Amino acid sequence: MSKSLGNVIDPLDVITGISLEGLHAQLIESNLDPLEIEKAKQGQKSDYPSGIPECGTDALRFALCAYTSQGRDINLDVNRILGYRHFCNKLWNAVKFAMRTLGEGFVPWEKAQLCGSESVSDRWILSRLSAAVALCDGGFQAYDFPTITTAIYSFWLYELCDVYLVMNSHVCDIDRQMEFVMSVVKTIRSLRADYNLTKTRADCYLQCIDSDTAALVQTYSLQIQTLSYSQAIHPVVGGGSTIPQGCAVAIASDKCTVHLMLKGLIDLEKEVTKLTAKKGELEKQMEKMKEKMAKNDYKEKVPVKVQEADAEKLRQNETELQKVKEAIENFRKMM
Repeated sequence: MSKSLGNVIDPLDVITGISLEGLHAQLIESNLDPLEIEKAKQGQKSDYPSGIPECGTDALRFALCAYTSQGRDINLDVNRILGYRHFCNKLWNAVKFAMRTLGEGFVPWEKAQLCGSESVSDRWILSRLSAAVALCDGGFQAYDFPTITTAIYSFWLYELCDVYLVMNSHVCDIDRQMEFVMSVVKTIRSLRADYNLTKTRADCYLQCIDSDTAALVQTYSLQIQTLSYSQAIHPVVGGGSTIPQGCAVAIASDKCTVHLMLKGLIDLEKEVTKLTAKKGELEKQMEKMKEKMAKNDYKEKVPVKVQEADAEKLRQNETELQKVKEAIENFRKMM
């Protein structure tokens, strides 16, 4: 590298980034001869037509370790450092994904050990980790930092992120889908128990918040029908205008509401009486909660988490009350 060619890189410019105009300005402020400045500008324009992108400290450190085999003079490729910046971002995202999957209450064991229920992919990634650790250990003993950085890069990017985490993300997707399906099934079963439909099969209309949820219901409709002992499963998107009158209503999740057809199957007067009592109970709970939250010292004395829980409980009660009112109205229409 040569200052007169304009290809000497300031590490700070790699860390924070700099425009082509900024590079030119540095030349003007230097002690180069005017003729050399013009020559250096052309070199900068050729090497960094868009300037130097922000790469960050970690990426530069990783690159310097990877370049140590070249000796004291390093032919630094900014695009390679930028690639390491993307690698660092991917490493960070992988850690966030892992921590989110493990949950807030996760506490690692004091000593690494197998639990006995590892899948094939678990055992494979542990094997690759062991190989990467061996390469790094040998690299440290020989002061061979390029071998270390290559081992780390290959393991994290090509084995952990591109293979193992992708495989497990698919498993997590399936887990979330089955969790949704089981919440729907449990809600239908609960409604059946509430109305003593022990042997009678009833049609079930699942009101979905969007088309994706409806598609998910359609995919698992046979499983839902079988597990909930329903006559048929009917996914409905959006409002309930297409849902026939005479259904009991319950919320399965924030994306799905269950409407179980009861017309002709139950004692309507008895159910209206039961729901009216439920309505009164909810209204009392809400009134009590509102009185608590309206007190002058509520916001100062009550912990923030408790305030948030109270607000959420009030919101849930309001939603449930609305559903109860709708159910009473539906039953009265059938009477």
